[in-house]
Amino acid sequence: RDRLYEELRKEAHAIKGAAANIAAPALSRLAAELEHLGKKRSLENFDPLFSRFEIEYSRLTQIVHAVSLGNME
Repeated sequence: RDRLYEELRKEAHAIKGAAANIAAPALSRLAAELEHLGKKRSLENFDPLFSRFEIEYSRLTQIVHAVSLGNME
């Protein structure tokens, strides 16, 4: 189980940095919260947090897709 917490921490840390680099602060903040859970080895409030993360990630991918198609207004 420790390996799962470490994986959560590492992946969330990578996403946090990448999101910050592309000016996606909401996604970066949520990833930081997930990283913190991994560090604490806790899943307290994981489900609602991950749901918010998925929503924000979806928003970002929609924006990136629109930009790539030249459909940004």
